[in-house]
Amino acid sequence: MRGGAPVTLCDYPGGPAWLSWGDDGYIYFSRGEGRGGGISRVAEAGGETEALTSMTDEELWHASPYALPGGHFVLFTAVGSLSGEGVAIAAYSHESGETTTILEGAWNPKYVPTGHLVYEIPGGLMAAPFDIDRLEFTGPVVPVGEDRMVKFNTIIPAEFAISASGSFAHVVGSGDTINFLGRLRSLVWVDRNGNETLLDTPPKFYDSPRLSPDGGYLAISIEDFDSDSFDPFGRSDISVYDLERNTWSLLTFDNEIKTAPVWTPDGARVVFASGGSAVGPSLLKWKSADGTGVAERLVTNSSTPLENSIPNAWTPDGQGLVIQEFGSGGNTDLLLFAPESGEEPRKLTDTPHSERRARISPDGRWIAYVSNSSNQDEVYVQRFPQMDGMWQISTDGGKDPIWSPDGSELFYRKREAVIAVPVETEPVFRAGTPEVLFEGKYLGFDRNIRPSYDLAPD
Repeated sequence: MRGGAPVTLCDYPGGPAWLSWGDDGYIYFSRGEGRGGGISRVAEAGGETEALTSMTDEELWHASPYALPGGHFVLFTAVGSLSGEGVAIAAYSHESGETTTILEGAWNPKYVPTGHLVYEIPGGLMAAPFDIDRLEFTGPVVPVGEDRMVKFNTIIPAEFAISASGSFAHVVGSGDTINFLGRLRSLVWVDRNGNETLLDTPPKFYDSPRLSPDGGYLAISIEDFDSDSFDPFGRSDISVYDLERNTWSLLTFDNEIKTAPVWTPDGARVVFASGGSAVGPSLLKWKSADGTGVAERLVTNSSTPLENSIPNAWTPDGQGLVIQEFGSGGNTDLLLFAPESGEEPRKLTDTPHSERRARISPDGRWIAYVSNSSNQDEVYVQRFPQMDGMWQISTDGGKDPIWSPDGSELFYRKREAVIAVPVETEPVFRAGTPEVLFEGKYLGFDRNIRPSYDLAPD
């Protein structure tokens, strides 16, 4: 390998590719058509693609191809459903054009120079001697890998590779099960020194946590993966967790996406985004935090529901709500809306860039937000609500600003680090030197929609 300019091999219809470079001069991949796709190949020098396998009525996807040495067979995973039912390792014969089931209840096969086939089952990675000419196992099965290896399901296989010399490389993780949405998530407290305390909550698809003003409760979106549907974003609900009593209560119940909960300053209600797509929920609603009553839409004076928006932050007096509006071009602007007045929202930002993830200072005089106006995400502060003056807080990238309760610090995330910046607001605004508090592989820095952490009142 000498490097050089990239070369286009072929057009690809989309979806996970799962490439396998065979010793026969072809690159094999899963086509990703519609609800899935069969296995295709393209010459390593590029050219027309050749479809190899076709799915039966009982199959959802042909995934994770692996070209066996010799160029006679290609192994792949036949997936029957997102829940993993009906999964099997199968082989395609170039000579006959037929497929043969090799092993049911397993997926993601890879052949290694020792003569073994390595594959996944629900318990982890396994290996067994394998005859590549007869497509038969010839010896006992043994477990492979480490407990800390990231484990996936049949749709997204584990991240591991084995070289021709037998070296084994893999992504290290928590060992939690993973499905189409990603690894199951756990909730942790992290102090300023990076010390973690795991909350006594089961792993779920948690998203966009928000602490109540008194710090006693956590409002959080929990995604519900529908194993009977190809669309993994079919539903999520807002739940409230009592941190002292270690109890949960469900705030929403209907079959929609609910995300980005934000408490009113008095802790009486939670506003959230509801409905729409996975990347731009369409309606703003709010509901009593104790679960009583029904969720009500937030509307303007013309009774028009606020569409393609998510809530960001309340003003300290509870009169104004800063919302993040998705434009037709994919960019976002910040708007100020007074829900009780019913008035039309007014734009705080109106630029060709994206301004989002806003937080209001405790005294209500400043707004921190993220903008990509410099061609990368940075944290900025402006006077609120005048929106004059502009101070860049982060350096070399930053997201998810949060004010300290006394307004003397701003926290933000920079890749895997959480940063603290001292700030002064009198007689003029001034930001100090950013300081890394701790680093960790926590969820959310690369998400463009909503933060994945919050700050306790202390």
